[in-house]
Amino acid sequence: MKRLKRIMLVDDDHNTNFFNKLMLTRNDVTEEIVAFENPIEGLEYLKAGEEQVDLLFLDINMPVMDGWEFLENYEILEQTGGKNLVVVMLSTSLNPEDIERAHQSRTVVKYVNKPLDHMTIQEVMNVFD
Repeated sequence: MKRLKRIMLVDDDHNTNFFNKLMLTRNDVTEEIVAFENPIEGLEYLKAGEEQVDLLFLDINMPVMDGWEFLENYEILEQTGGKNLVVVMLSTSLNPEDIERAHQSRTVVKYVNKPLDHMTIQEVMNVFD
C-alpha cells in the first residue's frame, strides 16, 4: 500500500484528533500527521502552501467554521493555485443532506463516519492506488 507524505486532520475535538492520529499511525499510511482543532488555522496552513498535504480528513460540525464553509474556502484557494488534495468528510452526522452534499461535492471523494478504523483507512487509501 502506498504511504503518503502528509495527512491533515481538521476536527474541533482534541480527543477525536488524538484517536485518529493513533489509528493512522498504527496503520503506517503516512510520514506525518498535522491536526487542527480550529478550521481557520487549518485553512491558513493550506494557504501557506509550505508543506505538501495529500489527504485531508474534515469534520462537518465545528463551531468556528463548519466543514462546508471550510470546503468553500478551500475550493477558492484551489482555483487560485492551491494544490489539489484528497478530501474525506469524517463526521458523526447521519443527516442525509450532509451525506448527499458530500457525494455531490467536486472536492470530497468519500464520506465516512467517525471514528476511523482499520477498514475505513484501507478504503480511503485505495483512492491512491
